[in-house]
Amino acid sequence: MLLLRASTGSALILAGLSHFLGLERVGFNTSVGSCLAVLGGVSLLVGFLTPVACLLALLLAGSFAFSRWPLASSNSSDAALAGLAIAIVALAIGLLGPGLFSLDSLLFGRRRIIIPRKSPPASS
Repeated sequence: MLLLRASTGSALILAGLSHFLGLERVGFNTSVGSCLAVLGGVSLLVGFLTPVACLLALLLAGSFAFSRWPLASSNSSDAALAGLAIAIVALAIGLLGPGLFSLDSLLFGRRRIIIPRKSPPASS
C-alpha cells in the first residue's frame, strides 16, 4: 500500500508541478487544478485523509486523461494513458484503504472487521 500511495502521490505532484514549471501555459483553471493535484498528491504520499485524496486523484487523473488539460508529455495518447493509469491506481487505493504506514492509521486507528460465528440453526 505504501508503494501504491507513493507512486500515485508522486505522479500527481509531478503532474501538478509541471504546469507551474513552464512546461505549459497556465490559466486560472489550470492553476487551480494543479494546486489540487499537488495537494492531493502530498495527501496520498503521507496517507492523510486517504479516501478524500483518492477521490480527488481519481477526478484529476480522469480530467488528465479525457480533457485538454493533459499531463506534460510530448505525445497526447501517452498522457491520456498515464492519466488513466493514475485514476485506476487511485481507485484501487480508495477501495483498499490507506494501509498501516499512514497518518490515517496513526490518527484514526486501524479498522477491525469482526465476522461473527454462525449460530447453529434453531431446532423445532
